[in-house]
Amino acid sequence: MAQVSPKAVQMKTKKKNNPKPSEKRSNNAGLGIVYGSIVGLLIGIYTDNIGLWISVGVAIGICFGAAFSSSCQEKLEQPDNSKNE
Repeated sequence: MAQVSPKAVQMKTKKKNNPKPSEKRSNNAGLGIVYGSIVGLLIGIYTDNIGLWISVGVAIGICFGAAFSSSCQEKLEQPDNSKNE
């Protein structure tokens, strides 16, 4: 039977230093891709041209997701001046 070193056991049981869910940065570009592809799929089914509209939906979703992510990041970085009043 092979012996396991204490250091190997310690490495396996060591917890990762993951941030809390509230401290994680939100990446909305991924959500934009998902929502855009869904909208593109629905339009593609309706117009009988799924390939075109999924591509267009994903492209528009990336644009809206990146814009929303950028605006949310700016809001988080700005200090809240209303607390000082």
